[in-house]
Amino acid sequence: MVWAAALFAPPEAAAHHLVEAEEVFCDARFPCSERLKPRINFWVHVFSRWGTDEAVFHDSQFPQRVYAVVQSAGACARREKSAALTAEYRRIKQTLTGLAQNTAAADLGAEQRHILGLFPAPDAAELRAAAGRIRCQQGNRDRFRAALQRYGAYRGMVQKILRDAGLSPDIQYLPFVESAYNPRAMSRVGAAGLWQIMPRTGRHFGLQVSGAIDERLDPESATRAAARYLKKSEKVLRAAAEGHGALSEGDLNPFIITSYNYGVSGARKSIRQFGPDFDTVLEHYKSPRFQIAVKNFYASFLAARHVARDSGRYFSGVPLDEPFRYHTHVLKHAASIERIEKIFNLPREELRRWNTALTRYVWHGWRFVPAGYRLRLPPKEGGWEKEINLLTQLAPQRESFSNVRYRVKRGDTACAIARAFGVNCRRLMAVNDLNRRGLIRVGQRLTIPSRKPAAPAKRVALAEKTPAETALEKSAQPRQAVVANSQTEAAAEEAVVADSETVVAPAEPPPPQYTVRAGDTPCEIALRLTISCAALLENNGLDRRSKIFPGQVLQVRPAERPAALPAGEAVTVDEEEFLAVLDRPPDFAVYETGAAGSAGAEFFIFALPAETLGHFSDWLNLGFTSRLRKFNGMGNRRGVRIGQRIRLPIADRAMIETFERRRQDYHGLLVEEFKENYRVEGLEKYQVVRGDSLWAIARAKQIPLWLLLRFNPDIARKQLRAAQEVSVPLVDERA
Repeated sequence: MVWAAALFAPPEAAAHHLVEAEEVFCDARFPCSERLKPRINFWVHVFSRWGTDEAVFHDSQFPQRVYAVVQSAGACARREKSAALTAEYRRIKQTLTGLAQNTAAADLGAEQRHILGLFPAPDAAELRAAAGRIRCQQGNRDRFRAALQRYGAYRGMVQKILRDAGLSPDIQYLPFVESAYNPRAMSRVGAAGLWQIMPRTGRHFGLQVSGAIDERLDPESATRAAARYLKKSEKVLRAAAEGHGALSEGDLNPFIITSYNYGVSGARKSIRQFGPDFDTVLEHYKSPRFQIAVKNFYASFLAARHVARDSGRYFSGVPLDEPFRYHTHVLKHAASIERIEKIFNLPREELRRWNTALTRYVWHGWRFVPAGYRLRLPPKEGGWEKEINLLTQLAPQRESFSNVRYRVKRGDTACAIARAFGVNCRRLMAVNDLNRRGLIRVGQRLTIPSRKPAAPAKRVALAEKTPAETALEKSAQPRQAVVANSQTEAAAEEAVVADSETVVAPAEPPPPQYTVRAGDTPCEIALRLTISCAALLENNGLDRRSKIFPGQVLQVRPAERPAALPAGEAVTVDEEEFLAVLDRPPDFAVYETGAAGSAGAEFFIFALPAETLGHFSDWLNLGFTSRLRKFNGMGNRRGVRIGQRIRLPIADRAMIETFERRRQDYHGLLVEEFKENYRVEGLEKYQVVRGDSLWAIARAKQIPLWLLLRFNPDIARKQLRAAQEVSVPLVDERA
């Protein structure tokens, strides 16, 4: 969320940091108790008083307890904490622990008396506890001002959709908290758009997320999906609160709003435990996920509503954007973005402004705008009838993914281009005579080699407890592609890269050779020996798809790395290695136990993060999920687990190719959207504790689950063990 960080520089404490009481607007629909008002007052100040150049140090449990506000120049939510930020945090902590030892007013300075005055009945235990709850929050005034300007473009559309759905019009203020009314906003964990919708949630509520289209980024489509989510939440939570007497909107709305951040099931659980009493839930409900952001979500919504409704009091002269009006044309045939540009005589950036749902794949020419897409065009005197008729009359275009010349655009990588065109990355690099890291320049012309059909070897039922040697006999795949031992293992890519900045080099150089042990992977070996995975692979003539076997001897000598990248490259060598990990696909294979169409044929996949039965149904053109549920013996409420074996009703090879293509496009889009907004700066080791799950680790580290698995490909289908080490990518926002 846009307000959940803080900027910091050498501290210069401000004297205006006391949170003053506001006459907060609350009503019967969205009530606020006296206990909740101090929280709301804090967020009113965040949105209207403190700018993004100010860092607010406060108590995480009692946010209105503000210790200091300082001028700032670096985000405290970033991985690399500034020395000044750390010093300020320690100073406040030392003050609190010092006060716990001595609360005698006569011995205290002005700041100590100020901090002590923030506690109604201070005692040593409470002061020591507060010293462990210091939090840094970024001011949000300038972002909120920008959000008010954008709000002018979308408020009419949002109000109408909420009204048509039977929802309170005040929900229109929720995007101020979620995205600052930015339809292109992208969070660290992968939530996108005006309403910050996750990929799985988007598909569940009718949004298309594919290689060409991400409707989470379309303001109108996303608003309709958010309305459906909130209506479902209302229905579920009302049922959960039955037996507690007559319920008003004011009883349920705090839970409905909170569920947008916390999830419907979590909000339902809190109601079942304490009833529809929001204050009691805030004070007593315990859950690993019910933490600071969730507890403050309803209060921050009320604060945003209060400031936006009375914006003239807090902001002066905010010019509202013109209402977002456009002409819509439903494409009869798929069309390239180049054809659309020429026919409508509109520059690409202008088209992009109106068509935020179209993805990087379309704007880079990797995919056509698909048939059925609702093309948005700016208002034009006389309309677009002539151009639309011309577009409709032209012969349909056919997408070609082979023998193409492609011009490199900013942000491209060799493997991302290969993935987009469905070709092997190493083959693309060889055809274009690229170096071993596949470095390319903006404007460079690449030849896209022709696509080869999917290897039959990927259709081997390794998951059916087939011994590796038997699988090899049934497969045309090279021996190195399957682990040559008695254990069964699906052919998943290995993708862990050592970070040269975070790994300490050994006192002695690494041994010249290493003998592979059971369970080893190339990149895990490289990580232990503190050399790059790419170097280990190159030294042994392997690639990232290669498998190794116990007893195999690997040559361990670090390859020389160039001192700098060629001119025009915008990434460092280390980032290039991390990008290589992101560009390595997971296991997309459709496995089979017999010939397609034969009586004994069975086809299946292993589920990946961010996938649902709805996605599988879409990729197979099945429509509803009922057929897949029946095919897999799954009840109506059962979801898909990561690594779960899902049987597919495959009729022929064409169906397999279509399914795999769409699946790769979907996951490729998630990677590309992440790369456009964030970068991986290093790796840290996390030791698993009892009760951990992959999902919990990813959420705690504020990264997408698929990203965690890219750097830990061997744990997707395995139970985590206490004390097990997991490589966690360290992520920072791009400038």
